[in-house]
Amino acid sequence: MPVGLVAVPLARAVLRESSLPGTRIDLLGMALATCGLVAVVWAIVHGESDGWTSRTVLGTFAAGAVLLAAFVLWERRARQPLLPLSLYRIRPFVLSSVVSVAMHFGVFGSIFLLAQYLQVAPERSPLHAGVLTLAWTLMPTFVAPLAGALTDRVGGGRLMALGLFLQAAGLAWLALAAGPDTPYTRLVGGMVIAGAGMGFAFAPTAAVVLGSVAREHHGKASGANTTVREIGGALGIAVLSSVFLRYGSDHGGPEQFVDGLRPAVWTGVAVVLAGALCALAIPRPARRTSPDPAAPAQDRTPTPA
Repeated sequence: MPVGLVAVPLARAVLRESSLPGTRIDLLGMALATCGLVAVVWAIVHGESDGWTSRTVLGTFAAGAVLLAAFVLWERRARQPLLPLSLYRIRPFVLSSVVSVAMHFGVFGSIFLLAQYLQVAPERSPLHAGVLTLAWTLMPTFVAPLAGALTDRVGGGRLMALGLFLQAAGLAWLALAAGPDTPYTRLVGGMVIAGAGMGFAFAPTAAVVLGSVAREHHGKASGANTTVREIGGALGIAVLSSVFLRYGSDHGGPEQFVDGLRPAVWTGVAVVLAGALCALAIPRPARRTSPDPAAPAQDRTPTPA
């Protein structure tokens, strides 16, 4: 909250408006997408406690599905859609979106539970546990610049795959090492590997997304990718929490917490590995024939995904 209170007025004072004249915000699209996603996530979160076949959960799932279907129908006819559906006919863009969902599914879902695990086994304060997770969350700061420099040489898809394989390896390390009395020194290696994987995936993802669409669609494409990342994070927390509650509990001792933590993190590993395979399917862009940076961008026509 304090950071936001400082950042908002600072951004208004420093950043220049970059919107195109005559454009309008797709308020109806925003409302349909937001309400639909909230309904689906709510149903996933409450499915284990209320029962997956309960009227409340099934009704909320159905409502979310209807709202999301209405969002797609509206976006197809809107003059200025929130999310141009034509972007999803571009294969690299689609695969990059899937990779983003998978990565953030595993990251946010796992770290949400691991931060609590660090408070339970052994007992630590929330601040202490948060500081210990910095071994994970700070790694992208150091790795992402290296990944950005290698993207053109190696290919964005390969680097994204490397990042997700590292992330899966780090999560698997944590799932195997986690125990009621596991010392932090046995966990930190997995956190470092998972964090390095995040760093290798971040920069190439942005490069592939923007490089796969025409320049006039950069804003929409970037916004769409950011949105699917957030969706992946929300789904990761919801799904992994449901798996956790299926096999364990946060009301008992460390043993019960670990019983739920392990299968939840393994679920994250499986999703991240699926994302890595999608990253390997991203084609490398054609090499530029002209070094002139001022040359106009080539017209990119959508290719079927």
